[in-house]
Amino acid sequence: MTPVEAPPPFDHTQFAWLDHSSIGHPTSHIRSIELLRDSVIQPSLQALDREIDALRASDDEAADFFAEDIADVFHTSVEGYLLTVQSLWERGAALHAHHSGESSARGPG
Repeated sequence: MTPVEAPPPFDHTQFAWLDHSSIGHPTSHIRSIELLRDSVIQPSLQALDREIDALRASDDEAADFFAEDIADVFHTSVEGYLLTVQSLWERGAALHAHHSGESSARGPG
């Protein structure tokens, strides 16, 4: 069996939330997204990345199979985190639209 090529080293900046201005109602969601990123997403993806590296460096013949399974978990985790952030963004946008509608319905001032 041909060894599987290792993925490039994990670069958390690929997944960092860099544009807070795109969140609909930033005062309520920026901190939530930062906490999710810093406390959940980055640590979990880094842990999976370390596990993949350790398995690929192992001399155990079964390690390549386990590394592929963990790589699948990594990929699925990224997809899940992206959907989570998208959901938070949509909630923020909906909240902003709701509040904007209320203020325009009241009129100026």
